[in-house]
Amino acid sequence: MHIYSDSSGTSLFYTIQSEGELSFPHFSAGLTASYGRIYSSLENITAKANIFNAGVFAKTKFVDFHANSFFLNAKNLVLHINDDYKIERSAVFGMSFLLPIKLSPFTITPIFSFGTMKSENGDMHYFYSEPKIPLFYVAGAQCEVERLKIASLFASSDIDFYANEQNGSEKLIDSTVWAVGILSQYEFTIKNFSIVPSFGFFHLDLKAKGTLTAQNQKYVLFPYKIFTLAGSAKIDALIFGANFTFKRTFFSLFADFTAFLCINQTGFYKANYLYKQNIFFNGSKGSFSGDFTGLKGNGIGFFTIATDFAIPVKNMSIVLSPKKTFLIPLFFNVNGIKKSSGSDSDRPEGTANNGILYYLLSGLSFSATLQYN
Repeated sequence: MHIYSDSSGTSLFYTIQSEGELSFPHFSAGLTASYGRIYSSLENITAKANIFNAGVFAKTKFVDFHANSFFLNAKNLVLHINDDYKIERSAVFGMSFLLPIKLSPFTITPIFSFGTMKSENGDMHYFYSEPKIPLFYVAGAQCEVERLKIASLFASSDIDFYANEQNGSEKLIDSTVWAVGILSQYEFTIKNFSIVPSFGFFHLDLKAKGTLTAQNQKYVLFPYKIFTLAGSAKIDALIFGANFTFKRTFFSLFADFTAFLCINQTGFYKANYLYKQNIFFNGSKGSFSGDFTGLKGNGIGFFTIATDFAIPVKNMSIVLSPKKTFLIPLFFNVNGIKKSSGSDSDRPEGTANNGILYYLLSGLSFSATLQYN
């Protein structure tokens, strides 16, 4: 998938997948495996990452079972938004489980995933540290009744920042985030056509606090003796859209529009600091605080159009699938972070080259699938 391109570089993602299934009198079972590669040479994001996935599944008349494990290994990740944020190496490992229970006319599917993330030597610009996720988990369920689907998910995680290994891995920032979402869909079918409108709700809650000192930072001239900070944010958003499918024997057309609209946002941050006392700094102390604003009333939409072309060849078929995704801002007028006290500084506004490469390549993907009949 070609995610994005501009004059500074490009961002790519590709994957190779395989699946095999054996059928028996009363059940079937199989294996899945995939390898993916993420590469970005953009001015604002540089990254190289490998993704491995392996899974097993079994299907019976009343109960199915799916289990997957995944591993991501990223190297030299750099995110630049006015300032650089760097991670030398990061690894994510996790597992997910699905258990569809078929009780006609209902199908109820419990969902559970968990994982962890470790990293090495990070530089978050404002403080020298590495992010870690001791444990993240996702739990939920989907209920399907004929053409109606209702799914709900709850996700929670601690996202902490530690001093780099040579500083003893002291925890600098302790943050907790959780989110909950619900989505409903209903399918309308007419001959070869189907239309599936969707509507849902999403809530995110984030809290963070931490203490930085001259001892747990890399830089000798770190100006502060003590720097404490705390903050929180809550976001509520609506999810809405619809997808359209047209199918023929060897051809299908798919179009989907999904949008997220922020309907409420609250949050604040507060910091207290004490300067070092030496020939450079006077040992003074102070504080500043502010509110997070700007997302309420704004949204973003994703419009995707895709086609499948099936080419039969003896006992198999080759399916070619081009796909294009467009990003559509909705009522977009972000005001950013509003400071209520303390000093202010001018931030350079980011610029993007939305030329021909952006419109032709960004969001474009192409896949080829080999299916044995």
